[in-house]
Amino acid sequence: MTQPPPIHLASPAVTGPSPQHLVQISEARARGKAIQRCAAVANFSGWTIAIFGALTVITSIGSLIGLILGVGMCVLSHFEFKGAKEIRRLDPAAPKRLARNQMILAGLVLIYSVGSLYSALTQPGALQQAAGNDVQLNSMLAPWEGFERMAYIAIYSTMVAAAILGCGGTALYYARKKPQIEAYLRETPPWIVELQQAGMSV
Repeated sequence: MTQPPPIHLASPAVTGPSPQHLVQISEARARGKAIQRCAAVANFSGWTIAIFGALTVITSIGSLIGLILGVGMCVLSHFEFKGAKEIRRLDPAAPKRLARNQMILAGLVLIYSVGSLYSALTQPGALQQAAGNDVQLNSMLAPWEGFERMAYIAIYSTMVAAAILGCGGTALYYARKKPQIEAYLRETPPWIVELQQAGMSV
């Protein structure tokens, strides 16, 4: 048996403010905590992606794949900030867009990590390149080349795990917010929803 939709008071602009309106605002705040938390997560994620994107661009001068990753992250950070605003304005389509943004980010990081790891394991390392044709220096640095290889494996494996678990988990978190936004829109007085969709907080 389906429940009847809740009965809401008219806007205080129409009927005048009343204690019942304050109760409705309090209930809406409690009901919308998870949605506001999601917007905060998206905003934090946007800053994180932007910072790492900028650092990647700065440290990847001379590396085309690094520059592409850095620029791509900066672009994706813009859409993460945009998604945070859309969540605050109760757009039910925003969680799907944010989840897609995270999956694109995961794809970029995976491509970069796998490509960089393959390059590190199949091409001469930094120590070997530094030694050049110096046989004696190569002999001295040989024991350290194994550590260099292990460091590359550790770094890029960590990035792969971050892409799968971090971005994948965040995408799943966003995707689960759509039903919550839809429920909030059904259960919250229209005058409160209208204020929030106009960009005002209650």
